[in-house]
Amino acid sequence: MKKWIILILRIVILVASLIFLIYKVDFKDLFYNVLTKLPIWLLLIAVLLSIFSVWLNGIRWKIVNTDYSGQLSNWDYFRYMMVSSSFNLIMPGSLGGDIVKAIWVGSEVISNKTRNVLSIFFDRTIGFFSLFILGLLSFSLSSFFHTNIKIIIWIIAFILLILLFLFVWYIRKDSFNNLIDRWQPKRNIFLKIKGVLVVIKDIVIIYLGKPRIFIYALLLSFIIHVSFFVINYLITLFLNLKVSFFDISMISCLVWFITAIPISISGIGVREISYISLLSYYGVSAEAATGLSLYGFSVAIIVGLLGLPFVFTSKRNKNVR
Repeated sequence: MKKWIILILRIVILVASLIFLIYKVDFKDLFYNVLTKLPIWLLLIAVLLSIFSVWLNGIRWKIVNTDYSGQLSNWDYFRYMMVSSSFNLIMPGSLGGDIVKAIWVGSEVISNKTRNVLSIFFDRTIGFFSLFILGLLSFSLSSFFHTNIKIIIWIIAFILLILLFLFVWYIRKDSFNNLIDRWQPKRNIFLKIKGVLVVIKDIVIIYLGKPRIFIYALLLSFIIHVSFFVINYLITLFLNLKVSFFDISMISCLVWFITAIPISISGIGVREISYISLLSYYGVSAEAATGLSLYGFSVAIIVGLLGLPFVFTSKRNKNVR
């Protein structure tokens, strides 16, 4: 019953968002004065760059995966990422494909299932962290905000980072081990949670012992996200929008975080309203903001469609060491 209620709420949010867009946006103006300004070659470049980003995402995932048995090949990482891109189009939020990817990986690997599934979570966490850093830097370099506001945001960000470091520090302490050891759950679900916590601690200790894992993954994340910022900025140039590179980068980060919340199918409606709301402070029309959003989503649709054939392929068999 609860699942049906959540599904109905998501459909209601989607319908309400679309109704708002119909009321707010002049679709005739959107088509003739916005979308027609964007060349096809820019769409082609955006699609190729997105596929390249998917490949880089696969490399990042491989780097953070602490299962060194060699069960997954480079092809498998890319394949799972393409499948995830396809399911992102029909799953809640913009990250719904990760759920499918986790289920798929868990069913196909032979050993270390928990470790392989958790690698998806850690990979996404590093992606979140890099996007947070880039968004913060873009906000700092933006000329739109007053210095006092920037100082307040930096203080809040610094406090959040301190809390994160304290959490990581606590995980590696013996007291965390003792806490897990003292917990003797009887129900099967809690036993599984305890096992997951043990693996999480082991993964964190591996990262702390090999900081290059985190550094390499973070650098790849920067490349992936900056390429996304560049595409969005090129779109703003063709639309003659008075928005700087740092401002559109910051807005892209905020929209990405908003659409990651699973309240709408593939973020449809929520994404467009977010762009309209944020870009309105820069004097950008609802039509232009919607055009920017739709252009980006059309790239996601094309990449998702290209990922469909990967759904029907199988994992390459490898000898597990």
